Amino acid sequence: MIARTIIRNIYGCHNSVPVEIDSANPYAWPEYHGEPGGHFTRGGTPIAHPNAYAKSGWSNMVYRCSTERITVGSQVYAWIERELDKRPRRRHAEVARLVERGRTALGPIHAC
Repeated sequence: MIARTIIRNIYGCHNSVPVEIDSANPYAWPEYHGEPGGHFTRGGTPIAHPNAYAKSGWSNMVYRCSTERITVGSQVYAWIERELDKRPRRRHAEVARLVERGRTALGPIHAC
């Protein structure tokens, strides 16, 4: 669970964004896909306060569902969990920094 939270925090996502574990590509680093949802005009401009338009009659307001998701390879996810297990809870930010650096800083990830 904490590994998913750290992956979400790297991208600045809220907790409702799903983290999907990809077994087809086990060494894939976390990648963000999709668009956030909310109320928009038909032209695509975000509407900050949709309740302000509720009683004004005709409106060009539409609601778009969120398509946000983060995919990560199964071996990378397992590596993140192992790194979290090695450290005390207060040092989990170190793991987040390691994941942010990515493949170039860490080298290849080997399964246990």
